[in-house]
Amino acid sequence: MGVNGTERWMFQDVHQGGPAYAAGIRPGDLLLECGGREIRPPEDLNFSIGESANLLVEKLHGSQQIVKVNLPMPKSKKHPVTAPQAVHSERLTYDIGLLKVAMFPGAIGIDVAKDIDRGIAALEGCSRLIVDLRGNTGGGIGGLRLMSYLTPGKLEVGYSLTRKRRERGYRREELTRFGRIPSHKSTLLWLAARYAFVEKSILVVTEGLGPRKFHGRVVLLVNEHTASAGEMVSAFAEENNLAVITGTKTPGRLLSGSAFKVGHGYILGLPVAAYLTWQGRMLENNGIVPKFQADLSRDALREGRDTQLETAVEIAKNM
Repeated sequence: MGVNGTERWMFQDVHQGGPAYAAGIRPGDLLLECGGREIRPPEDLNFSIGESANLLVEKLHGSQQIVKVNLPMPKSKKHPVTAPQAVHSERLTYDIGLLKVAMFPGAIGIDVAKDIDRGIAALEGCSRLIVDLRGNTGGGIGGLRLMSYLTPGKLEVGYSLTRKRRERGYRREELTRFGRIPSHKSTLLWLAARYAFVEKSILVVTEGLGPRKFHGRVVLLVNEHTASAGEMVSAFAEENNLAVITGTKTPGRLLSGSAFKVGHGYILGLPVAAYLTWQGRMLENNGIVPKFQADLSRDALREGRDTQLETAVEIAKNM
């Protein structure tokens, strides 16, 4: 954003439990320097896992502060991702519940699915639901649990499609189906055995979790950082009229990928399949355009107001 004629990076999606949040950074703060070196857009920053970085930050009310951001070592070497608190829920009013999902960690997503279960249970009785996917960078198939809470029955979501399967021809209805996140990690070996030798073109179907009081009155909040599985959830909700999308356009980064070890402790992630919604849309390079546009205002953040969330609340009240 422009500040006094100079472009600066503004922190937007500061997730609870993440390194930036732990360092005291909050939405609306501006990045000025890293390690004594001035940083301006479009220059980006790369941080090394297990190390720390000293950032000079301009806080919302104008003061400058050096903060030390520590990036912890990931729990899994196979998936070296530093995950924040994945799910947070709260009641905004008696009738309106907020479910914020920062990402979908884990290839199968058993843990995040349980977190979503607990979040929904905490909002029992809410007749309206706001799902905040701002800054959700995606992850594994854990987003299926969130999609399953948006509709009572089983609905086709979309499918991954490899080049090999596309070239030899296919019927989407005949693709290998994935329609249930297991409850226990002991079943992961069974899943690995089932899917290890099948073609990687997979059809995703919701789990059929039954009716909810908020069905038909859901608002989905997205922004330019809502990517991958976050966009899968958004497209599913939009195509099936399960939620009203608000916020800013998503980036269109949604391909099925795999990780490959390349030696010396490095892992290379590569796309291995396209993803198409059940209606045949490819989201890669396209993204989701919200029905209601709402930008994040730094001036409003100074007043303790989140303009995007305010828009979502107003929409929810009128449903």
